Amino acid sequence: MPILNKPIPAPPFLELEVRQIMGKRHSALIVANPGHLRESIGVLLKSNFQFKYIFKAQDSETALHIAKNYHPDLVVIDFNLSQDEALNSLQVFKEDGSNVPCLVLVDTEVEKLMAESGGAEITLIKGAPATTFLSSMEELLGKQGTS
Repeated sequence: MPILNKPIPAPPFLELEVRQIMGKRHSALIVANPGHLRESIGVLLKSNFQFKYIFKAQDSETALHIAKNYHPDLVVIDFNLSQDEALNSLQVFKEDGSNVPCLVLVDTEVEKLMAESGGAEITLIKGAPATTFLSSMEELLGKQGTS
C-alpha cells in the first residue's frame, strides 16, 4: 500500500487557537434570522475586517454552542430574533466571562435601551449607514486590542 505524502491538515480548533495566540482576528458570530440582513453583515465583516470565519446562529442555544467551541472575536445580534431570544443571546456572552464585544441591531429606541441594559457595548438602530456600522466594528475591535 503506497504512503501518501500529503500533509495532514490541523484540526480547525487548533488553527483557531493558533490565530488567537498570534493576536489576529479570526472569527465573528452573527446571531440573526436567515436572510439578507445576516448575509449582508457577513459580507461586510469578511470584506472589511478579513475575518476568516463567519459563524451564524438564529437562537441563543446555537450561539452558546458556537461561542464555547470557537470563541468568536466579535458578536453581532439582531433584535428581530425576538426580544427574548436576542436578550438571551446577549446574556450568554456577558455571563460566560469571555469579554467578547457585542453589537446589537435594533429597530426602536426602546429596544436600544433594552440591549444597552443587557450589556451590549454598542447598539445601532437599523437603517444607519454602513460607514457607521463599520466604524462601530472598528471601535469594538480596538477595545478588544486586536484592531
